[in-house]
Amino acid sequence: MTTSRATMQETRLEDLVERGRAATGKAAADLVDEATAAPGVLVFGELLDLEGVQALASDPSLAGKLALLRVFAHGTLPEYRADPSLPPLSPAQELKLRRLTVASLAARSPVLSYADLMCALELTTIRELEDLLIDECVATGIARGKLDQNARCFEVHDAMARDVEPGRLGEVIASLEA
Repeated sequence: MTTSRATMQETRLEDLVERGRAATGKAAADLVDEATAAPGVLVFGELLDLEGVQALASDPSLAGKLALLRVFAHGTLPEYRADPSLPPLSPAQELKLRRLTVASLAARSPVLSYADLMCALELTTIRELEDLLIDECVATGIARGKLDQNARCFEVHDAMARDVEPGRLGEVIASLEA
């Protein structure tokens, strides 16, 4: 990722966090929608920490927005699909969640089969998969690697880090110490 792209993404996130400090209720829910659809915002921990966003949990009509933000922070498209109570995704949100799913899968395994990726990403053709990997993941720095069309796999060289789930912080610290 180039420095200017990283700076733009940080600026977008900072803007959302700043506006979110005063947001409550519907305004906080709208902020979640904006953040989960914004192309340059790929980490959500700071938004999850906002009081107004956390308060969405106490409003039954808005609690789904907080759950959706948690999926974008830590989860994957299959995890989203497994919870029918979550609000529907816009096309921009669905694309972003696919990108984040690739990041999660790439962080777990150095080789991702096309079959596994197509299943997790709900894609039906290899062309769709390769276009997504090249245009939306490799070109943007979400995951770096090599497409092996003969072996039908994506060989991962590097992947962006995702937000750490609150209960897994000790595990990450232990891993770093080792």
